[in-house]
Amino acid sequence: LEQRLAMEILFWVQKLDISEELSRARAHLQAFRQALDENGPVGRKLEFLLQELGREINTLTQKSLDPQIVQLGIQMKEELEKMREQVRNVE
Repeated sequence: LEQRLAMEILFWVQKLDISEELSRARAHLQAFRQALDENGPVGRKLEFLLQELGREINTLTQKSLDPQIVQLGIQMKEELEKMREQVRNVE
């Protein structure tokens, strides 16, 4: 019973850990900044990176039990939508 309880606690701790999502979100943002400095068409690349960033934000808000993080996630999604609209005008 103790081993089962320990396994369940470990499962929930891992499920609530958002470090991997934060790391991937940082990587997507860094790639986005680098793409902005590239010459040539980057619109599709930027759209893809925003899509991936949106996925990470969704996962972060789903995993979080903190209402502040959930609220920040909603605000980030709103900003992502604005960015997507702008990126659609980039080649």
